[in-house]
Amino acid sequence: LDKGRLLITRRSMLGTSDTLRDGARVYPVLLQPLSVDDGAMLLRMDQAESSDEEVRASKTLSNMLGGHPLALSVVARLAQAKFGGDRPLTQYLEEHEAQGLGRRK
Repeated sequence: LDKGRLLITRRSMLGTSDTLRDGARVYPVLLQPLSVDDGAMLLRMDQAESSDEEVRASKTLSNMLGGHPLALSVVARLAQAKFGGDRPLTQYLEEHEAQGLGRRK
């Protein structure tokens, strides 16, 4: 029986090679944040086409979120759920800037 593989993400590191209760070995891999361009592509992944305005918004959001894949995918889904249509990221960014949430301190 093939046991397969499982990817688990977490914020804190496990030991260098811990063992789970069932005897499976765990090998940590440190993942780096995505570049602004790669993060922007992740934000737009479910869009068939993206206007220049959406590309700019996705790059701004990617930069604001520090390239963290989980944050990027959550924002992409929130923007699509709230705004749908053809420019959800632009509308999401506009709303957050209007509320002052996009400012860095």
